[in-house]
Amino acid sequence: VFFLLHIELKQADRGHGHGGRLYELLTEIARVIGCDEIRQTPSGSTPRGELRMDYLRRRGWVSDGVEVVKIF
Repeated sequence: VFFLLHIELKQADRGHGHGGRLYELLTEIARVIGCDEIRQTPSGSTPRGELRMDYLRRRGWVSDGVEVVKIF
């Protein structure tokens, strides 16, 4: 299991797709080091006002109510 504790972009870098790309890269890193899932507890919202939990669920993460999990 790959536990993602914190991910953040500078204000100027938000809203340009960099966060989505960063999640893709983290998924690849987790696979390379032998993990079969990523877990995190999302909080806050995206620059567009979407809850981070919803943002990740739209991208295939599964919510257990508190954490979200990306299983490969």
